[in-house]
Amino acid sequence: MRILVLALLLTQALWAQPAKMLLQGISRRLEISREVAWIKWKRHLPIEDGPREEALLTALPTLAGLEPERARHFMEAQIEASKELQTWLIDNWESQPSYVPGQGRELAEIRQELDRLTLDLLTQLQASHSSPDEILLWIPQIFGAHLAPWEETALRSVLP
Repeated sequence: MRILVLALLLTQALWAQPAKMLLQGISRRLEISREVAWIKWKRHLPIEDGPREEALLTALPTLAGLEPERARHFMEAQIEASKELQTWLIDNWESQPSYVPGQGRELAEIRQELDRLTLDLLTQLQASHSSPDEILLWIPQIFGAHLAPWEETALRSVLP
């Protein structure tokens, strides 16, 4: 009986790992968005980068082994969440310049990491067969008890 219980617990833990990894990847993408916001604010660049966003969304069918609609829906939510966070940060920095962060990485380096992370996220999305309950279990542990609006946007693509 003990072995059966341990086997069930182990199976449940392994089954939940893709959900945890997916949510950690979403969280990491939002962290990177903070760096992108800083560079855009410093260089007076627009938050919207239509050509880059469209190139990413157009390439999705070849990047992901997912249904193209699912991959696009997921990445559109991630892009929108990133823009919401960038807008919030830049608005705050413009109203309170004393809160602006120090030096950061170059945009080209950050974009390379975002591209790698996008592939990882799509792989994790494909591997995740988690129920909404399993995903909800990990959200407070990864994002905290209260979600920011951009976190809600990012997560709506993995919840029904």
